[in-house]
Amino acid sequence: MPFFIRNWFSYLSISKKLNLIAFLTLLTTVSISSVAIISFDQNQSKKQLIAQSKLLSNILGERSAASILFLDTKTASINLTTLNIREETLFACIYDKKNQLFSKYEKGSEFKCSESIGFDLLNKDSIEKNNQIITIQPILLKSKPIGNLLISTSLEKLNNRSYGISLIVLFILALASLIALLITRKLQETITGPILELSKVAKKITVDKDYSIRATSVFNDET
Repeated sequence: MPFFIRNWFSYLSISKKLNLIAFLTLLTTVSISSVAIISFDQNQSKKQLIAQSKLLSNILGERSAASILFLDTKTASINLTTLNIREETLFACIYDKKNQLFSKYEKGSEFKCSESIGFDLLNKDSIEKNNQIITIQPILLKSKPIGNLLISTSLEKLNNRSYGISLIVLFILALASLIALLITRKLQETITGPILELSKVAKKITVDKDYSIRATSVFNDET
């Protein structure tokens, strides 16, 4: 702890020290718990998106195998167009055995299929970049790879959800801190009260030299 903080803390009254300790303890505990919960939720949501994309890839891959075999780009495009019902899908690309673009589906103009699969995507199940998750699924025909299907899923909805959860957590954190502060102020009287009373008695004995004065016991925890 820096010296100036330790020095400042030492000059606080007992009641303020107790309030501060309780507040910081609660703040630290809730903050760590909140970060852990949000991180876990986001990680699980990403896994679900990847699982959904892989399931769709398996279905579309089976339906598109014949299209690649017979060079039927029209049917392959129709198959990919079914992805427009999935809001998170940004684009989907079918690549042939030479990893060259065979067919594509693009929801908008911002994200597009490349003419060939990049080296950063080869031999990977999924990759996260540019606020999207890209899954790569081999297209098989009689257990032999004849191409690849790439599906890009936007993380914008997931990130917005995480942002909303973060705001809720911050509100709960502020509310819990306020309640804890109020409770601490009430409970600290049971600790500081007897100490202050004892201090008054000690001061009176010192001033009046009356050693018959005794401090009054307020709570049963002082014996």
